[in-house]
Amino acid sequence: MTNEYFAGFFDADGSVCLATNNTRGTTTLQCVAYNSDKIVLEKFKQAFGGNIYIAHNYPERGWKIGYRWSVSSKTAREFLEHIFPYLIVKKERVKLAIRFGELILEKRASTKLIRNKKGHIINQQSTLSEDKIRELQDIKLKMTELNRRGILL
Repeated sequence: MTNEYFAGFFDADGSVCLATNNTRGTTTLQCVAYNSDKIVLEKFKQAFGGNIYIAHNYPERGWKIGYRWSVSSKTAREFLEHIFPYLIVKKERVKLAIRFGELILEKRASTKLIRNKKGHIINQQSTLSEDKIRELQDIKLKMTELNRRGILL
């Protein structure tokens, strides 16, 4: 399968989001694609890694089993970089997501870990510029707006 195919499939049956873990105070880039044909999602997994899960299973409703392919963090960013040139519907979201991934890498590279005597991390200090921190926050807001469901009034 080609990156063009993956992009078209993802435009139709995929989503890209910034998932927040409130407990840890972190935000992770995440990509998922859904389908009832697991074979197609296996092609995503072979090409880009990730995992496949059962998204829903309601045989009593007469539904087929639905599957979800998922990647996150660096793997998600790399996947998006491969399909970006061929996207139509999700192009703006993916552009933001790729930039988010780049900024997170910069943030990690500039973060100093403070450890106690036992070696456990007790604090972190990032030297990422205020402008880049603001850019990360802006991307989160824009992604939330772009992923909002319903009719825009």
